[in-house]
Amino acid sequence: MNAALEAARERDIRVVAESLGLAVVKNGKAAHCVHSRGPGRGTPSMTFYKASDGRQKFKCHSCGEGGDVIDLVRFVMGCDGKEAIRHLTGALPDVRQEWQAVEDECER
Repeated sequence: MNAALEAARERDIRVVAESLGLAVVKNGKAAHCVHSRGPGRGTPSMTFYKASDGRQKFKCHSCGEGGDVIDLVRFVMGCDGKEAIRHLTGALPDVRQEWQAVEDECER
């Protein structure tokens, strides 16, 4: 298997979700979907779990999106798999401050 692909899949999905600006709650078991009313608002619809094959997965019970950590990056960032793997194997930027700025601007 490709080393970059394997390294990307080994990233902790909850840490990745937080670095992408998702509001992870309930001891890291749930998050607010990017399609929700904003970071941290409403009931979390996205859950994180370990599948029978041992891979970390997510499932949004609101919009139906789901998959592994690579799919999560693709979903949130709107990129292809190659870019998602590149993102996961490099340094993960913390975009929480950017989300906060957008949320603040929307409330004005």
